[in-house]
Order: sequence, then C-alpha cells, then structure tokens
Amino acid sequence: ELSQGDAKGAVLESLQAPFEILLSRRLKPLTARIPALSARVAGIAVSGRFGYNAATPAPFTGDLWVPAVQFSQLQHLPEKLKLQLTSGRGSLELKVTGRGPRDFTATAAARVSAVEGKQAEKRFGIKNGEVDSRIE
Repeated sequence: ELSQGDAKGAVLESLQAPFEILLSRRLKPLTARIPALSARVAGIAVSGRFGYNAATPAPFTGDLWVPAVQFSQLQHLPEKLKLQLTSGRGSLELKVTGRGPRDFTATAAARVSAVEGKQAEKRFGIKNGEVDSRIE
C-alpha cells in the first residue's frame, strides 16, 4: 500500500495493489497477478487488475476502470486547457492483452452525460456521449 497523505499536487495519492508471483526453479516468472488494484489518481478513484501467464499466447492482461465521476469535482485537471466543466459525469474502461508493448490489443470505452462547461468564453454541452476504440 502506498499513500501520499495530504500532499498537495500529488498525482498518485494512494495505491493498493496486492500481488502474487509464481517462479520456476530457475526463478523465471511463470505467473504474476494483481487481482484487485485500487488507487486514487488526482482525486479520481481507479480500480483494476493485471496478470501475466507465461504459458499463454498473450501473457499480459490488464483492466482499468474509472467509475462514474462528477466533472464538477475535476476543476484542477483542465486548467491548462482553459476548460471549465460545471456539470456532468463520465466513466472510463480500458482493457489490454498481449505479448508486450509492440504486440498487444486494447479496447477503451468512455461515456459522458449531462456535460456543461466552457472553454475560454465559449459555452458547450453534451447530453450523452460515448467513444469506443480498439487498438491492434
């Protein structure tokens, strides 16, 4: 467990990631997993899991979720973009499998609803929105 406490400006505020590793007699990793990861990143709750199994064609797997978060709580994030979100909520889901950084498949889904805000002085709104993507 890692915790930044009340550190101002910390991006990673807390992390809980218990893990299990199974090694061969020659200390090569056979399996590894983080069955339940939970973190707080810039005030946002993130959960997920990760795994590695050397015996499978795609040994690395990972899932991350950001459950529905109120955008009004995220005023510190978009300051550099001169973006002010006054209402709405959104969620994010990411899934990754593969052999490594050059050979993987990923899917991502982002959903937003009832978003209102302004960038610079221009107001905008999104009633409902969804973005699904796949990387191969």
